[in-house]
Amino acid sequence: MKNFPVGIFPAFVRSLTIALAPVLIAHAPAIAQVKYPTGPVELVVTFAPGGAADSAGRSLAPYLSKYLGVPVVVKNVAPPRTGEDIFSRSKPDGYTIGVMAGAAVASDETFFKVRFRGREFAWIATNASTPGVIFSNAKGPIQTFDDLRKVAAQRPVKIGAFSIYSSTTVATIVILEEKKIPYAFVTGFKGAAPAMTSLIRGEVDIIGTTLGSGSAFYKSGDAKAILLIQSEPDPQVPDAPTLEHAGLSPSSGYLGPVVFALVAPPGTSREIRDILASAHKKAVDDPMYRSQLEKVGFTLSYVPPEKVQQWVNNIYDAFEKVKPTVEAHVK
Repeated sequence: MKNFPVGIFPAFVRSLTIALAPVLIAHAPAIAQVKYPTGPVELVVTFAPGGAADSAGRSLAPYLSKYLGVPVVVKNVAPPRTGEDIFSRSKPDGYTIGVMAGAAVASDETFFKVRFRGREFAWIATNASTPGVIFSNAKGPIQTFDDLRKVAAQRPVKIGAFSIYSSTTVATIVILEEKKIPYAFVTGFKGAAPAMTSLIRGEVDIIGTTLGSGSAFYKSGDAKAILLIQSEPDPQVPDAPTLEHAGLSPSSGYLGPVVFALVAPPGTSREIRDILASAHKKAVDDPMYRSQLEKVGFTLSYVPPEKVQQWVNNIYDAFEKVKPTVEAHVK
């Protein structure tokens, strides 16, 4: 083997690198850039039209469209477990994305046998939150949280629920158990909106749902907010007491606002996730989007990409904590 004098070979490499640099730079963008999106994007909402999840998706869609530069079309795929399962097996090419409540996904996986793993979804970032609220009929006998005991002294309190395992219904169970108030479920509703209609008709006593789902009934004066299922007051429901004001412990289970996030199927590439995250951040910073959220009972809530997985993990941990209580009292 021929030996090169010291310093000659490194000099040759440097010369070759300099000579090839323009070629490498010219080809680098073609390697690094992903041509996405080039066509319409489908935004999956795993609930029926009319509720909080639907509002969360439809309020974000036009702003994602604005900043992605392509149409973003909302598709309702209900019920949630079905929608989540189909979504989990969607092609991870960025043309199927979703807006989902982390609590809804975690609840379904905690209480049911499902094929998907929500922690493995490509969570992008959160965008909106809406408080959990226990509503009563404004013209009924339950005008305050304490009035629940008066009704319970005669019969179990009737809870309307489209799903016993929705995050807000789970929170309602935890609360009534803590206060030792007997209750019974009225179920079979196709979504939160039909359940709220049943409340106004006087067919059930209370409903634990989101402000986003009950906002129209609350603003019209038909529904009364008797408890805010969180520790902090919310200016959108100024008359509703918080957990502490009702003598409840916020650490007793999943008791907090329902937060929605942009999500992509498992296996979505980092490049596509970054493009979605960029468009999503521009959307949540858009003043018009913030104004739209307030109209439908939401508050801007942004957890960035680098922290969103921990947010998901915290929700799963909270549901594992409350699981024994719920399963012990729900047959």
